[in-house]
Amino acid sequence: MGKEEKLAILKSCVGILSFLEQEMRQTFEYAKEGIEENNINLVIGGLCGLEQINQRIKSIYDMMVFVQRL
Repeated sequence: MGKEEKLAILKSCVGILSFLEQEMRQTFEYAKEGIEENNINLVIGGLCGLEQINQRIKSIYDMMVFVQRL
């Protein structure tokens, strides 16, 4: 895999991470709203959402490390 191809993949990863950052902020606000309203379901939903986002971030990171090593 050439340098140009690696760079294109890494740029795509950064774009996905940017989207996930926005999603994480929204999900955090959702959980925070649950705390303010004493609504455990909103809090749990927000925390589960954050965990899912965290897993996606880890997958993207792993892919970036893999591409870098090629």
